[in-house]
Amino acid sequence: MKKILFLLSIATVLIFTACEGDQGPPGPEGLEGLPGAPGEDGGLLLAPNFITPSFTFVSGNNLDAAIDFPIPDNIDVFDGDVPFVFVLDPIATQNIGADVWEPLPRVFMVPDAGFTQYRNNFIFDENSNIFDIEVILEAEDFSQLSTDFTNNQIFRVVIAPGEFVNSTTIDVTNFNELSKALKLVTK
Repeated sequence: MKKILFLLSIATVLIFTACEGDQGPPGPEGLEGLPGAPGEDGGLLLAPNFITPSFTFVSGNNLDAAIDFPIPDNIDVFDGDVPFVFVLDPIATQNIGADVWEPLPRVFMVPDAGFTQYRNNFIFDENSNIFDIEVILEAEDFSQLSTDFTNNQIFRVVIAPGEFVNSTTIDVTNFNELSKALKLVTK
């Protein structure tokens, strides 16, 4: 009985052992599969951005001053886009050694000048082809503001697609997070 089991096991091994040799010809092409569900369109997320020249705010009414600057012609703006405006903080920039951008609106309590703030408006009129950013500096007493607030102010504008703004979970007021998410490059 042991010999029979031994012979059967050797025969089984020989039957199931693969032989090596030349590969045979490829088989015929298979049938076309069923179409899958449509996927989402991919694409490059573009967020144009630019840095303004330095501005000096001059008030005519001792309460506020506005700077109005157009969005550069090489930047396309769409109705659903959302602009984010940041002011360069020169003191933090000097201390850290890298640009520090603070989001608008930015509010301060200034001795003698009282409540002070930078804020912005986005003017979008596709019919008249006007795409402007207006930055306003307001103070209870504008004449008491130091030149740190009024002179040589530089702004950075990021125009983010509305779809991104509506779907993101990042803090869009944090320039570093926004920059990383949109892969911003300064031009």
